[in-house]
Amino acid sequence: MTTDRLPPPDVITRAVQQAGIGYALTDRHGVILDMSESFRERTGLDPDRAASRPWYELDELAEDRSETRRQSWEDFIASSETWNGILIWHLPDGTIRHFEATAMHIEGGKVIIVINDRTEMVEATRRVDDMSKLLQQTLRDLPLAVGVTDNDGKLTYINEYISRRFNMPSTEMIGKTLSEVFGNGLSEMSRHVADTYSPETDDESEGILANLTLDNGEIGTWLLFARPLFNSKGERVSTLNVAVDHTELRRLQDAHTALIRSTHETQKAFMLNNFAGTLTHELSNILHPVAFYARRLARNPGSDQAGTYAEKINNGVLAAGDLLRRSRQLAGGEAAETCDIAAIVEETVASARDLAPARLHYVSDFAPGPHLAEVNRAEMQQVLLNLLNNAAEAMHHRGTITISLRQRERDKLPLQLASAAGPMLQLTIADEGPGVDPAILDRVFDPFVTTKPMSQGTGLDCRWYAAW
Repeated sequence: MTTDRLPPPDVITRAVQQAGIGYALTDRHGVILDMSESFRERTGLDPDRAASRPWYELDELAEDRSETRRQSWEDFIASSETWNGILIWHLPDGTIRHFEATAMHIEGGKVIIVINDRTEMVEATRRVDDMSKLLQQTLRDLPLAVGVTDNDGKLTYINEYISRRFNMPSTEMIGKTLSEVFGNGLSEMSRHVADTYSPETDDESEGILANLTLDNGEIGTWLLFARPLFNSKGERVSTLNVAVDHTELRRLQDAHTALIRSTHETQKAFMLNNFAGTLTHELSNILHPVAFYARRLARNPGSDQAGTYAEKINNGVLAAGDLLRRSRQLAGGEAAETCDIAAIVEETVASARDLAPARLHYVSDFAPGPHLAEVNRAEMQQVLLNLLNNAAEAMHHRGTITISLRQRERDKLPLQLASAAGPMLQLTIADEGPGVDPAILDRVFDPFVTTKPMSQGTGLDCRWYAAW
């Protein structure tokens, strides 16, 4: 049989000292007769001074409270009762320590004082209090509506901003549900947001918009966030509700939407005006050759070329009709079909060559075929004719325009085309003109950018730009 025994006194003494506990033995006048090492270290007392004066006069700020402490000590001696309380002590280096202290009478008229250093706990509590005050001030001053509801959905806390914003005393809101105070099914919204909240998927988009009626009858738009709150056991005890007033933001958004709508209408009118110019330009490119062939046919109706002229006139009229039809649809034309690009280029170049002055020459440089691609034939001819006309104008209708057609390997394609499916063709039209002004080189494919006078060119229309 074994008997539990207390550890040796020196072990107990070390444990007590490490726990911040110290003791001192005094006479009835408060003069220290003996003190532990921990007591001396914690209070910073000099043993020689402590042996000649009452302990309560040895505080570095004793002058401020010596009379009060003397009176308290005399009342304690007279009562013969144990005293418990908090002792605030100032060390020589200015440090302030907080002791949980007990003073007890023992035989021979002596007193034993036991102190337990609680400075860290007191400072931690003070920091929590300071943080709590700061948080309360923040909740009071920030334009955020903050409320806490219990598991029954009733308000247990609201910040001052809610009372000010809704002009309603907090006493009229505490104990009521969000729906009872603000209406609009707000309690159900809060419960839904809180129930579906997950820290793993938390993001700023989880708030929901709610329209709340202010005291003046004005409808305000608020962004509501709700988060469940749990105790140390993991039990849900309440819900934190935070709402941000988005009323002004909503008004700005509505005004912005109205402005965008108005701007869109203005841009539409501008686009239609430019589209009319573009259409005129495109029709001119098509009908100019038609008029040329019509004049030749009128002069020589019996010529061997009469059939060719009539066919070219017919093709031009059909192209003009196709352009007008596509313009009405504001679309990019009919579906693409497999076409021989070389044949389209040769036909278009032949028309351009017929119209060209003697000093303007066209050279075709085609790699071995086939040259098949999915395109809209009329649109392709329209683009080619525009490019050829632009090249001729850039050289003042003298010099050589070279039209080349090549197969392109996928690894040599520009990055934006590298993912396109199927074989690729590259059509190049090169002239001997001065080139594009470097000032607009980066914008040549932007809608309506042109170097020509307003009456002679409009650049790319947005629809053609998007299509190509």
